Amino acid sequence: MTGLPASRITRIENILKRRGPAGLNDDDWFLANTSGMFASEIIRRGLAPLPPTEMVGSGGADTSLRMYAYSGAGHYQSIQRRLSELGYGRGHLNDILEFGCGNGRLARMFLREKGSYTGVDLVKPGLVWLRKNLRFGRYQLGTELPPLKQRAERFDAVISVSVLTHLTEMAQSAWLTEFARLLKPGGLLVQTVSGRHSMALCKRHENWRAALSVPEGAFEPLAAGFDEKGFAWAPHAGTAGMISKHYGISFQNEQFIQDNWCKDFELLGIWAGAIDNWQDLVILRRRDSKLNERRAVPILPVYAAANAPPVEAVELKLEPAIPTLGEPFRMEAVAQGHDVHFRYVINEIEGYYNYISEWSRSPSLNFTCWVPGRYNIIVHAASGPGSHSDPSIGAGVIVTV
Repeated sequence: MTGLPASRITRIENILKRRGPAGLNDDDWFLANTSGMFASEIIRRGLAPLPPTEMVGSGGADTSLRMYAYSGAGHYQSIQRRLSELGYGRGHLNDILEFGCGNGRLARMFLREKGSYTGVDLVKPGLVWLRKNLRFGRYQLGTELPPLKQRAERFDAVISVSVLTHLTEMAQSAWLTEFARLLKPGGLLVQTVSGRHSMALCKRHENWRAALSVPEGAFEPLAAGFDEKGFAWAPHAGTAGMISKHYGISFQNEQFIQDNWCKDFELLGIWAGAIDNWQDLVILRRRDSKLNERRAVPILPVYAAANAPPVEAVELKLEPAIPTLGEPFRMEAVAQGHDVHFRYVINEIEGYYNYISEWSRSPSLNFTCWVPGRYNIIVHAASGPGSHSDPSIGAGVIVTV
């Protein structure tokens, strides 16, 4: 994929020149921080810089600057969409703390926000680079356990991606208490966890279990503890485990979150697999006496019944059969089965997959390819609503635009 259409590149360039990053809408912001910055030097100069290549492989599955950019933009986009579902626009979050900012994968995306950004992490090299290159934020060396050097009720939101997923139950509890201290009344806590969605993938697929990097033989008791208690933790087998004795791999279900995370918080929602089709996104609100009469009904994942009959067959059709760059086309799935639900996934760049629809009874979806290249489009089909970690069946097409 060589870049966006010339007309879209020019549009983004002009907005950046006239109004800066804050002038871009959500779609253009995502495109600018993914394909756009690799297609235009003007766009790239208008955005937060990427770290050196040697820093990119320090976490996750990122193996290139391009995948790193897509990953951070995808996490930001997923969080923004869920906040929007809850009625929170960009203007609601003025002062943000990212707990576990690493070397700026997600931090880069907050360049366009009007408020303040503070990043905290335990790894010094990343912080050194951030202080020199992402100067819109402040960066602080963290600690294994609380407290942080920030005053109480300082932030509108505390955000972490793939941090509590590694902590023991004790460490999680300590940090949740600290987050409640740091947040303003009514402030938002945005976190990710490995839940039932992740556990189902690990139980069924060896490659997912291997990706956990736990000691040999540790997965079985990890899975058993998760099934029995709703929470389980195992130490990390790699060098990452040297960061802290509290650092490993944790799993927790939605009931555990409701029972253990809500002393100081009100649960607003859990979205299964919302981060990289792997981790669950959890959003809570710090309790506020003024909001007690307007308590939210949590948005929780609905899992399909274990005995749901499988979908017998599914076929995917495109209209037009060969999409045109920059023009919307229609994807239509035809399936045989009872109470069939569909979800669409697309491979947009290298090995990066992104699901572009939630599970829905609707078999069709409109999509636009903005970048020339080869796309792998997949529709998953399963019986009944909910978060299907292992869909009954899928169909895919490969198109070149």
